[in-house]
Amino acid sequence: METPGLADGYTGLSNDYYLIRTPRFAPRGSLPDEDLVAEHISDFRWWRIEDLAAYDGSDLFSPRDIVTPLAAPTTGGAPATPVLLGL
Repeated sequence: METPGLADGYTGLSNDYYLIRTPRFAPRGSLPDEDLVAEHISDFRWWRIEDLAAYDGSDLFSPRDIVTPLAAPTTGGAPATPVLLGL
């Protein structure tokens, strides 16, 4: 049974996002490539907000409007309390 408000086809998916200032590094998870393919993950990379806003490809971001919640802390500072993001 799928949980309302989660991505279609995922029964317990939960994403948590944290604002952490860090030096640039090559993003890469710990799963082997075949596991990433099974999870439909094909790439790791850094995105600038302008690139996210201009993206018109077929990939989906989660949350769908990722630009709005990312722009706020990068332009106005981190929020004082956690922000709940929808899909």
